Amino acid sequence: MRVGAAIACALATMIAAAVPVPAKSKASKEPDLSGTYTITEGVLPDGSSYEGTLTIEPKTKLGGKHGSPLWGLTWKLSSTSDPVRGIGMWVNGAFIVAYGPDNNYGLNVFLPIKRGSRSEWMLDDDTLWGMWCTPTGRSGQEGLRGDVDAWSGDYRLHGHTVADGDAVQPYVGNLTVTPSGDTVHLKWSGRYTKGRDKPFEYPGIGVAISGFLAAQWSSTGKGGVGVYIFEGEQLTGVFAEDDGLGKEKLAVPAEVAARIAPFLDR
Repeated sequence: MRVGAAIACALATMIAAAVPVPAKSKASKEPDLSGTYTITEGVLPDGSSYEGTLTIEPKTKLGGKHGSPLWGLTWKLSSTSDPVRGIGMWVNGAFIVAYGPDNNYGLNVFLPIKRGSRSEWMLDDDTLWGMWCTPTGRSGQEGLRGDVDAWSGDYRLHGHTVADGDAVQPYVGNLTVTPSGDTVHLKWSGRYTKGRDKPFEYPGIGVAISGFLAAQWSSTGKGGVGVYIFEGEQLTGVFAEDDGLGKEKLAVPAEVAARIAPFLDR
């Protein structure tokens, strides 16, 4: 995708070693991102520019009280009178975000399964795995079978919700990924397999970078997803919406940059 060679390379390097398992990870292993960031450059998918601020604050924990923090996000932009609200999580030096209407959306992160990293709940022929979360703190994991070299086509899907570290509410289905310029469009479809046989279908939008996919889903098809990296006192990212790709640069408050620096040096 055409997101700029520098940011694409940096994101690929940071995310390649990531193993984001919110139900088991410790909050102490992640930096405190709390603060108000000034947008120094903002460009919407239609090419128009905007200014404003992004406030990041703790929202809840994923997978229970010992899980990783889920961050609450509030953008106040010159391009709209209403604040844009979202969620974000720290993944090995990258900040992955999603936003949408009310609490009616979720954030997904997908990665290839590395040798030696296969969990018990995965199937032997799974080639990819992912985790998801919602603004309320619900989270889950998914295993997929499909192309690991290009995000395109149909992927067999199975997954479950995570509660206090345990797998509950299993489901099976399919994920269809369709490239569209600099973004990818997604559609989850399937059914829950425990208790009442209940079908589901969600549209989504994604950003794919070197074997990593960040995606947002919503029953309304509205909202977007973004991938950001911290570079000293600057936060740089790209975000995907239904009509294309935008970009954003933000000034990181000095005290926040100081808190984050030790985590970027690892």
